[in-house]
Amino acid sequence: MSPARHHPSSSLIASYATGTAPAAAALAVAAHVESCAYCATRVRAIEAAEGRLMASLPDAPLGADALARALTRLEAGSPPGAAQPPPPSLGEVALPAALADVPFAPRRWLGPGFWAARARLPEEGGWRLALLRAPAGARIPWHRHGGEEMIAVLEGAVADDAADEEGDFAEHGAGGAHQLAVSGAGPCACLIAARGGGEWRGVGGLAAAWLGL
Repeated sequence: MSPARHHPSSSLIASYATGTAPAAAALAVAAHVESCAYCATRVRAIEAAEGRLMASLPDAPLGADALARALTRLEAGSPPGAAQPPPPSLGEVALPAALADVPFAPRRWLGPGFWAARARLPEEGGWRLALLRAPAGARIPWHRHGGEEMIAVLEGAVADDAADEEGDFAEHGAGGAHQLAVSGAGPCACLIAARGGGEWRGVGGLAAAWLGL
């Protein structure tokens, strides 16, 4: 995989690194960070700064059972040499490790090789997360966002105003409008985190509602 050209904004990376991003957005960022050395370095720098800040705080007393609880969590982990679980996947799409424990609803199909699956996450401020897989030449009709949208490209390539390839990350603000097209020779798989509804042209709204986008 070639290095990503498009990355999460500084504010989004900061909210992810400090644990304040909504779950859907955090998972989209995590999927990108797994394959992007540049953003992994950005995250580590923020975590280190937060760690230094925490180290400067006064000590807090521990509960009487703190050691016992910590040992229990350690013992619950995989023993040394244990077989590692296979990499997660959904259909023909290999998933980032960050999604290994995320349950997805059954896939909804729009055509051959064209489907979406909604992640089953707790309701949080209107955010949703979906995995979209589309064949070469497929198009997502023009739409305007009611809230923010983030796209982590897992494989293939997609284009709107800018071209995004495998490993890239795109952010669209509330009120922004665009249409998407699979621009590579093969299929494209994207992880899409979005908040709020949207305005669609033609039958695009029906397709989006069916797919859960």
